[in-house]
Amino acid sequence: MKSSTGISGLALLALGVVFLVSTDRTVAQVQAPADKGMARGSATSSSAQQGAMQGGMKGAMDAKEMLPYKPSVRVHLEKGANKGYLVLQVDLAKGHHLYSLNPKGSPAPTQIVVSPSKDINVLGAFAADKKPLVIEKDPIFQRRIEKHKGVVQFFAPIEVRPGMDLSKLSAEVTLTGQVCSDTACRQVKAEKVAGKFASFFELPKEPASKAAASTAQQPVAPAAMPR
Repeated sequence: MKSSTGISGLALLALGVVFLVSTDRTVAQVQAPADKGMARGSATSSSAQQGAMQGGMKGAMDAKEMLPYKPSVRVHLEKGANKGYLVLQVDLAKGHHLYSLNPKGSPAPTQIVVSPSKDINVLGAFAADKKPLVIEKDPIFQRRIEKHKGVVQFFAPIEVRPGMDLSKLSAEVTLTGQVCSDTACRQVKAEKVAGKFASFFELPKEPASKAAASTAQQPVAPAAMPR
């Protein structure tokens, strides 16, 4: 969520300086006291404007920092292949939680929708990289609640267009849900989150005996992928 503040005009006023130049020494001497007063007044006004500007900037920064969550998107591909994972990572502030993907485990389940792309084909549903904290009967909602705290990664298997220039690969998802503390909740309303290709990963190597008995490799554990 981005916010904009109209501080550019204020910045110009605060930083603007007017210089009055006089080549007449007599006039300069006669007007010196008034000029000093004007200078003091100008300095006071400029200081006030700078203070207001700094206060506005600090307020905007504080508002941004107050967001209790930070989503990000990235793509990991298996080395030597065009398949991998699309990952949505959500960093939650201390004391906050995000509900799980399970509709039966939340009054406001997390929903993730991948934007259509000619370069990415989604092969399956999103899943979390760790199990949620489960409360069988929440004292407030009087129902089962599933929630994530700290850092949670939601991943979906994908394949990218063969021959795709990975430096130009981009992915976008829409995140909907609710981030809550013990006292309040913040709606996440169809927030667009975009990301790019991050890295390759390698599947764990199986012992020769197991490899011979298995015709398909197991997918890499999401936790094994770099963040």
